[in-house]
Amino acid sequence: MIYYFMSFIQKLLILNIENGLSVSRKTAVNYLNALEKEGFLTSEKIGKERIYQNKRLYDLVKYSR
Repeated sequence: MIYYFMSFIQKLLILNIENGLSVSRKTAVNYLNALEKEGFLTSEKIGKERIYQNKRLYDLVKYSR
């Protein structure tokens, strides 16, 4: 159960950023791409949506239990 919860938390949809920051989709994509370029996030395409992951944060929480 904890693993499922952590898997959910580590994944960010572009829509989450749009709504959370009240920005356009294009701006949200630019922010996420910049974070990915700097190595803070990784991404994968699932269906029509791109999912961004904060792997370092996930690993930190995963290994600290």
